[in-house]
Amino acid sequence: DVYKRQAERRLAGAFYSPLRALGVQLYILETLHPGAPAHEGLVRTLVERLRKASDFYSTQELAWAVLALGLRISHVRYESLPEAELRADGRSVRAVSTPQGLTWTVENAAGLESLVLRHQGSGDLYLSIETEGFPTTAAPPPESAGLRVERRYWTLEGRPVQDFRLKDLVVVELTVTSAQHVVLDNVAVEDRLPAALEVQNPRLGESPLLTWVDRNRLWAPEYVDVRDDRIVVFGRLPGAVTRSYYYLARVVTSGEFFRPAASAQVMYRPEIRGRTDVGRLTVSGGPTE
Repeated sequence: DVYKRQAERRLAGAFYSPLRALGVQLYILETLHPGAPAHEGLVRTLVERLRKASDFYSTQELAWAVLALGLRISHVRYESLPEAELRADGRSVRAVSTPQGLTWTVENAAGLESLVLRHQGSGDLYLSIETEGFPTTAAPPPESAGLRVERRYWTLEGRPVQDFRLKDLVVVELTVTSAQHVVLDNVAVEDRLPAALEVQNPRLGESPLLTWVDRNRLWAPEYVDVRDDRIVVFGRLPGAVTRSYYYLARVVTSGEFFRPAASAQVMYRPEIRGRTDVGRLTVSGGPTE
């Protein structure tokens, strides 16, 4: 049995992991025998394996676990609605009945002192929590856990950008350094742009215009995903090396903006990661004529 023989995550090929195998197994069983009581032990094992923070798990592990547990929940019907009460800072929150149980909606939950769910009936009670929003407290500090990420802003002539001015073109350098003495596949480097910047050319490092670039350190990615608010670069790092990727951005809005962190992570081994700091970016009026 391939699932019993392998105990470690694989970082390439089939991307096997024991957790993903559990998710696949439960999904298949629930597809063949919806809601069968015999699956309860597998459900408990899968839930127990998901107690770590979500960034510990790979995309495939989370996808199969969520698919399997979601399918299980959709197949299980209560003989009667569970007896439970949710209290926010001591006040009871109104519950909405659904075929799968009770649903509560709590606004501004991050500002609450306490959120307590009381199970007043018998049997097991399963709780899933979905949150939306963004943090208003201090951002997490820079991190280097096997990967170090650096981001620099340059002029087209290769000088560090001192002042950001409206309509200027800026060369963004993303540098990632691996401390691993093995090949790292599926490395994803994500740069979330401040609202003042807009990507113009996502592969500027290949341009002969940048004569000041060290071409021995250029990173040749396998894929580049350009979105409105970020650029994500995917590729391989061949051992303990430093590689740089360049793209061109234009300053499109004046004012003061939040500068998010740039980050890197091995997609199927998320404990190997790195992150820059966050800060502010100030853009003054028009360019000098």
